[in-house]
Amino acid sequence: MSKVTMPEPTAEIRIVGNVSIFDLTPVGKQRGLSVGQKFITTTQAEAYADARVREALEQAEAKLMEMHEHAVKSRVPPDEDEDGWNTSCADRAIALGEAVLTIRALIPPLSGPVEPTT
Repeated sequence: MSKVTMPEPTAEIRIVGNVSIFDLTPVGKQRGLSVGQKFITTTQAEAYADARVREALEQAEAKLMEMHEHAVKSRVPPDEDEDGWNTSCADRAIALGEAVLTIRALIPPLSGPVEPTT
């Protein structure tokens, strides 16, 4: 489950005056009757999506790093390596290291805090 929290809504639809009139009102403004529809800005939605993607990629990166470290630690002393085990461990470590770098390049950059707009 994701640890990224949804942004707080910045606006909501409220009925103002006549039932047929709807108004997009900043959250916290007590004008009219709320119809329960709340909205976040496009900037908030993009930041939320980036955070979810970043979280998933960072988890994948951490798992690959763990596998890389295991491959490096799995080597045996050279005089005990009769079947080319060290070569396969090195090849696996190199491939995992490259995968880590590829995933790291995909992680969206951190942006500053997203402030609600009104």
